[in-house]
Amino acid sequence: MVIQLQDIRKVYTMGGNDVAVLKGINIEIDRGEYVAIMGPSGSGKSTLMNIIGCLDKPTSGTYRLNNQDVGRLERKALAQIRNKEIGFVFQQFNLMARSDALENVTLPALYAGMKPQERKERAGQLLSRVGLTAQINNRPNQLSGGQQQRVAIARALMNRPSILLADEPTGALDTRTGKEVMNLFEELNQEGLTLIVITHDQEVGDRAKRIIRLRDGLIETEAAVVHN
Repeated sequence: MVIQLQDIRKVYTMGGNDVAVLKGINIEIDRGEYVAIMGPSGSGKSTLMNIIGCLDKPTSGTYRLNNQDVGRLERKALAQIRNKEIGFVFQQFNLMARSDALENVTLPALYAGMKPQERKERAGQLLSRVGLTAQINNRPNQLSGGQQQRVAIARALMNRPSILLADEPTGALDTRTGKEVMNLFEELNQEGLTLIVITHDQEVGDRAKRIIRLRDGLIETEAAVVHN
């Protein structure tokens, strides 16, 4: 079991009022699974993503990541877990505008203390893996949207995470490029990577092996996806 959420609740205080965003979430995700988390705006999926990604802590409940209780860790320890265990792919790519593809990919390893030559070699291998060997020295403004997302995926894989967490990964891409990115996700999952995609796009969700639907801070449905 790579992820275990037990009775996860998240309450924000706004204007003196408590607002319950997550109201008791129970999820288990096995190593190597491909799961889509879906739901309308306000369902709590972004808050859930932040907790799974160790970007935020639950108000109550237990979150175990690779058998470690991370829900109560202090900020610094949480950042270390996040950098080691989780690779992030965002809708808007979040690349460093003044850095080339290679430099963008090496960034997580810089924080992890990987040696410079090892960083460079691994980043080069990852860019080759996502089909961007020829664009290794290009800055983001010299890349298409699909190429930028591939750089972001390579960056997410840099520290050999146990989980790839993707937030609306095709939201800024055209249909054809979005399908190419989802094909790459499928390949990575087939190689054993645990993949969690947060999306409102049913076509993207249907590429997963299991869909968890949220509504009003609760799990509405949870079902395996049947692929023809």
